[in-house]
Amino acid sequence: MPECPPSLLAVSHEATRTGAVHSLLHLLEFFREKGSFEIRSLLFSGGANLKRFEAFGPVTKTSERDRERISTLLDGVDIILVNSAASSSALRSLGELGVPIVLFVHELMHELSLINEQDLVALSTIPDRYISCSEAVASNLQSQLGISADKIDIIGELVPIERILARATSSTDESGSVNVPENIPLVGAVGNPSWRKGIDLFLHTAATFLNEHPGRAHFVWIGGGESRDERQRIEFEIDQLKLRDSVTITGILENPFPIISALDVFTLTSREDPYPLVMIEAAVLGIPIAGFAGSGGFDEFARDFGGLVVSPRTPDAMAGAVAELLDSPELGKHESLDIGALDVSRLAPRFKAVLTETLKGTAHRPSLPASDVAGKLTARQYPVEVRLVSDHSRIFETVVHCNDTDDTFIELPIDQNLSKPGRIRLSMNSGPAGISLTGLIAHDGDGHQIQLPATAEPSMGSGLTNDQGKWIATGYQSRIYISDIPCSTRKLSMTIRISIYEHFLNPYDDKKPSKNHWLGKLLTKSNP
Repeated sequence: MPECPPSLLAVSHEATRTGAVHSLLHLLEFFREKGSFEIRSLLFSGGANLKRFEAFGPVTKTSERDRERISTLLDGVDIILVNSAASSSALRSLGELGVPIVLFVHELMHELSLINEQDLVALSTIPDRYISCSEAVASNLQSQLGISADKIDIIGELVPIERILARATSSTDESGSVNVPENIPLVGAVGNPSWRKGIDLFLHTAATFLNEHPGRAHFVWIGGGESRDERQRIEFEIDQLKLRDSVTITGILENPFPIISALDVFTLTSREDPYPLVMIEAAVLGIPIAGFAGSGGFDEFARDFGGLVVSPRTPDAMAGAVAELLDSPELGKHESLDIGALDVSRLAPRFKAVLTETLKGTAHRPSLPASDVAGKLTARQYPVEVRLVSDHSRIFETVVHCNDTDDTFIELPIDQNLSKPGRIRLSMNSGPAGISLTGLIAHDGDGHQIQLPATAEPSMGSGLTNDQGKWIATGYQSRIYISDIPCSTRKLSMTIRISIYEHFLNPYDDKKPSKNHWLGKLLTKSNP
């Protein structure tokens, strides 16, 4: 009798037509076809792709902060794939029962800056492993969030090439309903016409190009979904630039590929775009591409697969690139390169390998059964990772030294050189437990010791006490701020004591302790 495949919970913030959602759907379709996982889905909002999620198996739609309902979904789940940093607000709930988590990240700094601080801490500490859609995203995770490079796998976005080619020649396409002139070159872009996608830069590129080359091309933005206010701003800009007869915005199309395949030039005008699916889709259809340098994944795509890279956020430069590609399309084409390397059939097995390896190698994630909490703790059984980031370029780890008595606490000594002294924030993302900070000593450049003040600031409504000179914070998210560190400080020593209380194992139901509980990780990072 064949073995049952592992159970995968796929988590998505929505079921819309966005690139991140489509990439996840292509991956899940591959897993279903190959029988790789038994799939169930958790969505925080619906959208046009809801039925595609329902085709994989059970779908639960709930709030990302509904801890009780989310916890019921984890019974029988072997591994969790969280799609997009937009789902980070659910990570604390998902991490409570110790199921291994892989986070598929599609975002760069602008999108991450929209996430609140608590969710960013969860994003940077809770997942066991990260999959990045591009080198740019991986680099950002390391430099801005302090995530270790050995926890990040760069794989890419996923597209089904054969399906794209088939849909591009579909007889049921909607291109006939799109008002674009015939017998004139088409210059296009695809996506939600938003500020991040550079709809304004696209319109100014069109105005610049048409001022220099009147009537030589028609510009088409394929996509929609913007708010009414945003649409009004776009219409106003079109009128101000006198582009009413030269630009078409199609709105949402069920099948955009016939009109994409009709483009003569594809422009990627995004201010920030990690590794857009539309860029890959245009390349699959053989459309020459121009994109802004430094916007994200386009630089590496152009390096690997071809494309014309132009000065960042400069409509004049993009207009010049459009003229160049209309004259010499081969400059932005990809025919001699292996675009098939981007197909879902080539990349999905790498996703499966990461998920399988994570599933097999999660012994480092502490699991504390209620019956064992009152017993002895050892570093070998219950390691806790501490990362001290005194600037964005250095990450340190310290070994957990556990008390070998019946007392249920762990002491974590930190003794590290600081390359950039300043205010340091210690955030504990751990589930309810007491934090006690003792023996906070700084060492100046001459080796002199200085006793430093510290303040503890709990969150999530938990209490704060001062116990005989020790700053105590209890709560699901506890923070200790160490301020006023002198500029001469070169070394910091402290001991963090974490007390574990059995009745805190399940903060949502004291009468029904959870089967296990993740003590979690401590993250310290600079906060100048």
